[in-house]
Amino acid sequence: MDEQTLNEAELSERDRSVEQAESLIRSRRSVRTFDGGRLSDINRSALEKFFKLITNPFGDQVEFKLLDAEKDGVTSQVIVGCDDYIAAKVKRSDTAAFAFGCAFEKLCLFAESIGLGTVMLAGTLDRDAFKRAMDLNEDEIFWCATPVGRPADKMSTIEKTIRAKMKSDERIPFHEVFFDGDFDHPLPDFESSADHPAKDDIVEALELARLAPSARNKQPLRAVCNGSTVHFYEQKGAGLTERPEGDIQQVDLGIACSHFLMYIESAGHQAELKYEDPKLSDDPSLVYAFSFEVK
Repeated sequence: MDEQTLNEAELSERDRSVEQAESLIRSRRSVRTFDGGRLSDINRSALEKFFKLITNPFGDQVEFKLLDAEKDGVTSQVIVGCDDYIAAKVKRSDTAAFAFGCAFEKLCLFAESIGLGTVMLAGTLDRDAFKRAMDLNEDEIFWCATPVGRPADKMSTIEKTIRAKMKSDERIPFHEVFFDGDFDHPLPDFESSADHPAKDDIVEALELARLAPSARNKQPLRAVCNGSTVHFYEQKGAGLTERPEGDIQQVDLGIACSHFLMYIESAGHQAELKYEDPKLSDDPSLVYAFSFEVK
């Protein structure tokens, strides 16, 4: 195989990988109405094996567990037709919420890939019951859980109501979320740059991060692109940052981070996590979180 043929083969493999990542992220939606069936042994085994493979760039270990609604006494008033749940916990740390969100979204995307629906639930469930089922210790945090099963053909009335109220299918426009160099210059959608060959992939990855689900669909993610480095920020929202568990919007940033990294890695790049606050904002509601340098 000559060099040109080899390069074309590598490009084809990259394109397939990128297409798969983008398709999976775009196809995933939050599911609250299921067909009433239980997980098959094959799907149960696949999920439990995947639990052990989930990593996150922040280094915190997130522990997952399959739960049975009747056996474990776990419930949610907004879920119809599902008795299988997955919950997770993580030890408290400065990065625990980011790690939790990133790892949990990886799980949800894996479930999507094998035909199962999920939805991250934080407030609309019996938190005490889930904490007991997870044997939660004082130094551990339970952020959310998800039902897991086959989506029903039609949404329940309560699901339709929730999605309409939260405007679940709407997202803040790209140019209001992502910026170039500082917060005074919106980042152009999909504009190429010869100076930074990875920039097209970075912009594509940010677009997929923009699609990430978030608590009450508040979409707290903001980011500044500085060459090949992306600085992630949290736009704090009232009523979500001061909870007993901590700031749930940091979980949302972890979810968005999962989408970003999935695309970046599928495109053949490496992303190095850094904590280097460029001090681009004096707004107390806009808080620096972390950065990734794409290589």
